[in-house]
Amino acid sequence: MSDQASLHRRLEEDLRAVLGAPAGAPLARDDGGDLTFSWGSARVRVRLLEHEPPLVAVIATVLDGVERTPELLGVLNDMNAGIVSARVFWADGAVLAVTEIPAGPAEREELEHALWAVGSFADWADNELQPRFGGFTGGE
Repeated sequence: MSDQASLHRRLEEDLRAVLGAPAGAPLARDDGGDLTFSWGSARVRVRLLEHEPPLVAVIATVLDGVERTPELLGVLNDMNAGIVSARVFWADGAVLAVTEIPAGPAEREELEHALWAVGSFADWADNELQPRFGGFTGGE
């Protein structure tokens, strides 16, 4: 089994454990192959990045269908100044919260923290941003 396949298998096992899913249970995937699930009102995607060293990206859609404006970017900048373990930005009509962690043996605890950091932030931030900037939450 290739190192990449081994990392994918380990990521799936770790994600099941963190989410409380039974061993071997199928995980939902989007069209791009990312592992997906809901965290409160946010939609979260987990992806193994072919990077050196390999990384796991945790990506939450805070809002989708939102216009890029100077006011929105200013608010996102202020949010970034006050959060750790993640970053938030606008890209392609969406506000995303993202973090990356190393892929590998110590991944499960780091994955749990990354999911909590990004998912909890997105679940909170969509309620703050949607009334001002429109769009829809990742869970809509």
